[in-house]
Amino acid sequence: MSPVLAVCLAVAVIAVAVAVVLAVALRRAQSSLDELHSSVQLLREAPQRQPSTEVAVLPTPYAPVAVVVPSSEQVYQAAMSRPLLRLAALSYGVRRALRPESRDRVSALMRREFRRRRKIRQRAGRRAARMASVERQS
Repeated sequence: MSPVLAVCLAVAVIAVAVAVVLAVALRRAQSSLDELHSSVQLLREAPQRQPSTEVAVLPTPYAPVAVVVPSSEQVYQAAMSRPLLRLAALSYGVRRALRPESRDRVSALMRREFRRRRKIRQRAGRRAARMASVERQS
């Protein structure tokens, strides 16, 4: 199968999949539009109610209501259940990580770690060379 034919076949499959998805979405939209139209017709046909002139009397509380202060864990869980807040927290962390100060600090830590490991390797090599020279002399 030539590459051009393979690409054409892939494009055709994707086009069919998109057409099926659009057809399903159109059918769902049409059914919800029909339901909305029937609801509007029912509301138009319903008799109009006259506003009442009665005054509503609400009961007054006899005892003060106790307010429960949420724990910090409950506040955190409530905040993190919101996708927009999660996105804001993630974007803040990414912005902070990409600041020049953070990049410089991380690169300095990595450079220090590489130098430390190189020194360890060099010490181990010197020690092995000393041990080899001691064993040859014996």
